[in-house]
Amino acid sequence: MHLKFKSRIKRRYILLLYLLVPLCLFFWFNMQVSYKYEVDHQYLFLEMDDTLTPTEKLELNRELDKKGEAIIWQSRFVLVVAAASFVTAITLSLRKIKYR
Repeated sequence: MHLKFKSRIKRRYILLLYLLVPLCLFFWFNMQVSYKYEVDHQYLFLEMDDTLTPTEKLELNRELDKKGEAIIWQSRFVLVVAAASFVTAITLSLRKIKYR
């Protein structure tokens, strides 16, 4: 009975890892949309704004660069988590099939 309980836990972990992949991909798409609207469009509005001095534009440009870099790193991290969970789930599934 104890062995069945352990195998159920492994099945649950494997299922959670498989479910984590589409969730991470959804977060990645969400971050790409955030990048587009929070960074790309702001660059466009910054270039069109005639009321700002060149130093103010440069400062706002640097802030947008930092914000864009942060979003890019977060999206890369989410992709790495998705890939790692997918590989781990496949490895655990194959190992479970092997030891049956």
